[in-house]
Amino acid sequence: MIKKSVLLKILFLFSFVLFFILTCRPYPDDNLSGNGGSNNPPEAPTGVTVTAAESQLTVSWSAVTGAASYNIYYSASSTIPGSPNITGITVPTTTITGLTNGTLYYIWVTASNSIGESSPSSVKTGTPVEALTAPEAPIGVVPIPGGRGELNVSWLAVTGATSYSIYYNTSSTIPGSPNITGITVPTTTI
Repeated sequence: MIKKSVLLKILFLFSFVLFFILTCRPYPDDNLSGNGGSNNPPEAPTGVTVTAAESQLTVSWSAVTGAASYNIYYSASSTIPGSPNITGITVPTTTITGLTNGTLYYIWVTASNSIGESSPSSVKTGTPVEALTAPEAPIGVVPIPGGRGELNVSWLAVTGATSYSIYYNTSSTIPGSPNITGITVPTTTI
């Protein structure tokens, strides 16, 4: 028969092991999922900005703690699409390409991790714009002497030009700035 003192020691040791097992095991809120110690998806991204360019929009946002990747939803309507247009973005910026210039787009960003996807950011908008290029130089410039020391100058209109500037000098060196600006028709008197 086992002595009472040995039985108490075994019971004490068993209680200690059971206590250790129950208090040291990981719980769902322990940081095992890699998302900041939570069993929830990350928070929605904030600080979203949209920058327009030729046929594209660049979207940037503040990094989200616990996010493994980000998703972009965009649409020409104010209703968020049912699934993301771009997934798996690993840095807090991306460029949406192949867009139609002059069309207003609505954009939402979400953050994702192994638990799931965040709610969408607040909606932002952007409109891609056609790249502006300088017009060609005028051709067909014709100076015609006018009265009292004047000179009438005309040229062929340039497609895309909204105004013209005239540079003139008594030498063959072009001045550093135009002498006349804001001319809106292809003729003037100097």
